[in-house]
Amino acid sequence: MALACVWFWVSAWTASKDLPAVADEIAHITGGESYWRWGINHLQAENGYLAMHWATIPLRLNPPVFPPVPNDLPQTSSMIVIGNRLFYESGNDPALMLARGRAMMAVIGVGLVFVIWGWSRRVWGPAGGLLSAGLAAFCPTLLANGALVMSDVTFSLFLLLTVTLWWNLLRELSVGRVIACGLVLGLLLLSKISGILAGPMLVVLAFLRWLDPEPLAQRGAAVSATGARKFFLIAGAGGATALIAAGVLWAAFGFHFSMYANPAAPQPLPEFTWATFARDPGVMPHLVGALRKLQLLPEAWLNGVAHTFHDFAGRPAFLNGRSYLGGTPAYFPYAWLVKTPLTLFGLMALGLGAAVAGLAPRTGWRVTAPLLVLFVVYWAFALPSSVNIGHRHLMPVYATLLILAGGAAAWWPRNPAWLRGVVVVLAAWFAIESWWVRPRYLSYFNQVAGGPAQGYRHLVDSNVDVGQDLGALRDWLAANAGNEPIFLTFFGPADPVAYGIKATRFSDNGFDARRRTLPAQVKGGIYCISVTLFQGMYTLAPGPWNEELETRYRALLAIATARAPNPAEALALEQLQFARMRHVLAAQKPDARVGDSLLIFRLRDNEVAWMLYAPLAEIERVAAGAPR
Repeated sequence: MALACVWFWVSAWTASKDLPAVADEIAHITGGESYWRWGINHLQAENGYLAMHWATIPLRLNPPVFPPVPNDLPQTSSMIVIGNRLFYESGNDPALMLARGRAMMAVIGVGLVFVIWGWSRRVWGPAGGLLSAGLAAFCPTLLANGALVMSDVTFSLFLLLTVTLWWNLLRELSVGRVIACGLVLGLLLLSKISGILAGPMLVVLAFLRWLDPEPLAQRGAAVSATGARKFFLIAGAGGATALIAAGVLWAAFGFHFSMYANPAAPQPLPEFTWATFARDPGVMPHLVGALRKLQLLPEAWLNGVAHTFHDFAGRPAFLNGRSYLGGTPAYFPYAWLVKTPLTLFGLMALGLGAAVAGLAPRTGWRVTAPLLVLFVVYWAFALPSSVNIGHRHLMPVYATLLILAGGAAAWWPRNPAWLRGVVVVLAAWFAIESWWVRPRYLSYFNQVAGGPAQGYRHLVDSNVDVGQDLGALRDWLAANAGNEPIFLTFFGPADPVAYGIKATRFSDNGFDARRRTLPAQVKGGIYCISVTLFQGMYTLAPGPWNEELETRYRALLAIATARAPNPAEALALEQLQFARMRHVLAAQKPDARVGDSLLIFRLRDNEVAWMLYAPLAEIERVAAGAPR
């Protein structure tokens, strides 16, 4: 087990330590650093308080220069600007900040491997525990995210710990167990706003325990197996646990209610007012509003809840060639099927077979209830979710599946002997495939999806593209670009200029903190396009080109010919130019690829002009595969 933990830490950290800042890492590190300086965190309101604070602990040894925060920008815009200044314009070492933060996050990943081992050992015995720990240590999903300064691994660890400690508490009441469960629940709520999903899980477990005829132990003595006394004991334990968790939240924010309690802290404009949030649909605005009015929880944490629910409504998504707004129930099952190694499915099937066959004495529901409830309730909330941006959101489910896969070890002492060979082959193949794909864990896809190279045809965003190949692009351009103009459509928070890439940014303004002129003046050259934007995500025209877009595009061209377009018109024109070009490029084979997230097209002046100005009928004909 210790070897599995060490292997995981080394593998996760070395696979990510040299990557540029990816996904939300700049925001998390900037938010964490602002917390340590001012005690109140509202620069990065969305989520991940625990992860961002934990990751920035090493920076206390030599705090970076923190640039001034503009108070006249909204939170999100302020975060982009201040994060870029902190990393690239203040004389700090971004690589060092990332490496230290990732080393800290890998420790959290080790904790998750350890808990998976403990659970599997409890259910399947020592052999099962070792198998699950080994699988966790080689799991591409865990390794891809295990060292990134993000909140998913932290959330997965504390969610699994919370349901575990709550179930242990329901088996035997004690002050120590109440305190432990309350502390872990508080840390869960600080790890990610999704931690509130623990609420229905704990309620379901409490209901199951109340119905269970087995006596409830209290201070070592059995109490009534049913009835009102048992109900009130469970309810009392739940109330005490919730109070302790609330105390953890208050302590994290210095026991200040106001998110602006420190007058020295920056005060960027909020993304929306509380009155705006109150008009959002659903019960959450009313609940959060009541908690804020009564000042029962810190305003900064409540603001994170409000920000998350308000901002994530109607997020764009991409699945298997189609764009969606607000998500689709097929997203997470599909992502699970194509992003999970096929060998893990085989081991899970053997584990399920072992449970059905009764090969482990501890697979009864009284032992596995926390895992079953976590799995079922999490899926129940994931399927209708409108936030379909990454398979990483299924990480809590993977913990339960890796524990289930440990049951394959239960077949080892059984006959027929060939089953032992099957277990060995599947486990070895799992490890070998993980080693083969290393360090490209982020873009892993199994053979059904065509492997990592074809992943972007199925899923984008954090499933394959978080800006991780910027350094590789720099090296590719140095070897292949010569004096050709470079146009970059990049999905990621890192600054290409800081990596020595001199390019015209094109239709990626939402990820560019630098000032730019719109619309970009495009012509022949090397076009480097992140696959997320190539599939239309986070653009003004995510779907296929059509007559409606063509009409709008022609109108904007006419405006640009008659006069200088205003900022909104210029932005829309550039986005539609890119959409028209990618409609044609989608039918072409890229001239090169950089990693799994960047497509390279070499285009001449006349090709670019044709894509931008040719009649719609010609565009459609070539996009359908006909020669020009």
